[in-house]
Amino acid sequence: PGAFTYYNAKRWGIWRAEILGNSSPLSAPGEIIDAGPDGIVVKTGDMVLKITEIQSEGKRRMGVKEYIRGHKVEIGIILKGI
Repeated sequence: PGAFTYYNAKRWGIWRAEILGNSSPLSAPGEIIDAGPDGIVVKTGDMVLKITEIQSEGKRRMGVKEYIRGHKVEIGIILKGI
């Protein structure tokens, strides 16, 4: 099982992630606060989640390091739920 969200109107499957701890109140829930080869860091309600394996809509699963080589991930974008 995994989770999914929407980034710029495209569905992302989230296959692996880890909780990093408490987050800053300055970011909104769902906001991408960092993106690099180690993972895409997203603020949740009161925690920070680092996404490490992702599947872009219509593509295969891959590590974030590989995904970022071919895609730009913008800091500050709010990931959308259903």
